[in-house]
This record gives sequence, C-alpha cells and structure tokens, in this order.
Amino acid sequence: MQKNIHKKNKKMKDINKAELPNNHFIVSKIKEEIIKKYKQPKVKKDAEIIAKITGVSSSTIQRFFGTSNAKPCETYRKTTLNQLTIALFGKKIEEFIGENRSEEEDLVAHIFDKRYNKLLNIDTRQNFYNFDLLCLRLELSPEIVDNCIKNLKGFRLRYRKSSSEYPLNVVKTLEYFEDNTDYGTFLPASEENQSNNITIINPIGYPEKDITFIAHYLAQYVKGNYIANEKFSKNATNYKKRLAFVNNPAYQNDKVLDEYPEKKNVFQNFCKDLDTIVNENSLVVILQTAKAKRSHFHIVFGGNDNKYVGFNFPEITFDKPDVLENKVNELKEKITKDNLTLVTHEELGNNYDKDSLHYYIYQKYKANILTIYLNIGLISYPDMFIGNQKVIQLLGDFLVELI
Repeated sequence: MQKNIHKKNKKMKDINKAELPNNHFIVSKIKEEIIKKYKQPKVKKDAEIIAKITGVSSSTIQRFFGTSNAKPCETYRKTTLNQLTIALFGKKIEEFIGENRSEEEDLVAHIFDKRYNKLLNIDTRQNFYNFDLLCLRLELSPEIVDNCIKNLKGFRLRYRKSSSEYPLNVVKTLEYFEDNTDYGTFLPASEENQSNNITIINPIGYPEKDITFIAHYLAQYVKGNYIANEKFSKNATNYKKRLAFVNNPAYQNDKVLDEYPEKKNVFQNFCKDLDTIVNENSLVVILQTAKAKRSHFHIVFGGNDNKYVGFNFPEITFDKPDVLENKVNELKEKITKDNLTLVTHEELGNNYDKDSLHYYIYQKYKANILTIYLNIGLISYPDMFIGNQKVIQLLGDFLVELI
C-alpha cells in the first residue's frame, strides 16, 4: 500500500510538470519582465546573474533568449514557469494566467465551472454546449470564441447529430475534459477514498462523444480512480493521433510501437499510471459503447458472446460470481421499470483476446474487472431515456455494492 501511495505521489509531481496551453503567452511575458527588471542576457555570465535572482538554472534563462551558448526555446515545463512567475511577479502560475487572460478568454474559461449536482451529490460540469448558442449568450463572435478555445486547455469542438429523428442534421458543440497527461486524464482517488479501490477506465474518450461525461463523474460518484484516453483513437483521421487503447498488441509487447517513439511513450505512460492505481484488490471497470440497436446495458466479465450466458465459467474475470449475479439481477430489475434492457454475454463478449485492455489488466494485476458497454443512443439522447445522471447513479450504486 505504501508503495502505491509513493508511486501516486510521484506521478502527481510529474503531472504538475505538464505543458501549459498558452505557453507562448507566458514565456513572452516572462521575457518582457526579465528585460524590464534586469537586461536581456547576451552571454552566459548575464544568464547566471539572473538565474541567481530567480532561482532558475542559467541554462533555462539562456534558452529563453537564445544566447551564444543556447538556442531559443518556446516550450517549458509548468514547474519552471511557476518558479519564474513567483520570482518575477510574486504569483503562482495559475494566478498569473487568470489575471492575464483577455476578457473574452475569461468568459469562455468559466462556462465549464463546476456546479453542485443534487442527484449525484457531487460537483459536475455541463456535458457540452451548442457552439452557436453559446456565442450568442456570451455576445461574442464565433471567431473570437474559436481563438479563445485555442488558448484554453481541455476545450475541444465536436459535431453531433441534432436529434435521433434527423441523424443527418449536425450541430457544432464545445466540450471540456481534464487535460493533465499526454494521453488525456489521470485522476487518482484522494487518500481518504483509496479504500474503495475502484478504478474507472475510459479508453475511448477521444473518438466517442458523451462517454467522458459519464465515465468521469461515475468515478467521482464512487470516489474512485479515473483514467481516460482523450487524445487518440484507432481510426483517427489525423495519423498522429492513431493509437488504440481498447485492443493493442503493445499490451503484450510494446516493441511493436518502436517505429513510433512518441506514441510508444504515451502508451507506456498510460500503463505506468495503471500501475499506481490498480492492484489485486481492485475493482476495475472499463467503459465502452454499443450500437444503438443493441441492449441498453452490457456487463461482460470474460465470456464469449452467446457462449457464456451464466455467471460461472472458467474464464470469468470476477472472483465472486454469486455476488455479481445477484447484483446484476437487482440492477436489471431496477432498469426494467424504465423500459431499459440489461444483458451480460448474450450480445457482446470479451473472451480472452490477448491484445485487449481487459485481458491485460486481469493477467497483470489479477484484479476483478468488468467491461460495461452503454448503448450509444442511451447516452447521446438522454432526454429520450432516463438521462445520463441517472445512468451514473444506477451504475455507481451497483459498483459500490460489489466491493
């Protein structure tokens, strides 16, 4: 346990070094202030003088300006910039950014502020905004809002079907996700909640709409760990973003990614983060989506589709099949009242595919693991069903009762 906590704390330090979205703006302000208070360093000796005053290495100061000994650089870690903003402006970097945003950026930045959710008893953000309506409400032009988004971390634009009745009609929407790793989101549970030992994994946050909202707040609702891929997908149009997290032979041997060192590093970071939050006592839940024509909920745990319909078979990835069966039947009874359906392996399986995330986690950690598929219609058109908050509540209560 102590080892896991140490790993977690180390990882949180690493996250704190993540690059910032408006790096260029911050760097330019720091440069201006250094020149104003001191002078532009032209040689190593000048940089060493400024370094002593600010507490940052002289090589970093040289890289800011590109002296005779160093090429200029525009990308710096958060810890470095934080040290400089404190030394030069007397403010931590978050305060500095907040105070130096344009009025328009500040307006856009606050649209995803958290609000108390009475049903879930947690603070949540809005799932998404219709982009055109948002511009009207903020009284800003679409061009201005577009420019603001480029400087705000975790903001992204998506196109959605306007309704299930008119699938060819699409609308432009704005979403937000917690962007704190090179693959997306990593939010370990607080130390007081570690005893729950529930981990929610969202491997499809980038290609699939709405799953991020449910996965993120499901993890918060059960007071568990949350890890999500929000930047890559198997079939991404942009080749730089083509990287699979649901099934990938790299789970067995990451040398298959040797041709793509940057992607390999991202994949390894995802796996290293799993190491800090998953162990043999964990309950791990992978969230995925199923086609709209399928059942609303699919809870699978190691069986092949149609072959294993029960709860007791050799390949099961949950060590208390009787408990699982009872809780699944209770959940099925609850959702039947809302005309929703729940199945196990009748339609979808996740038998031992060695390239799958499900198999990788079960083999490596011997943890209890479920993959839950949610009908894409259920979560994309919540007004037609029970609403995404109710989905979170039902799944959350089910998972807490399993541990």
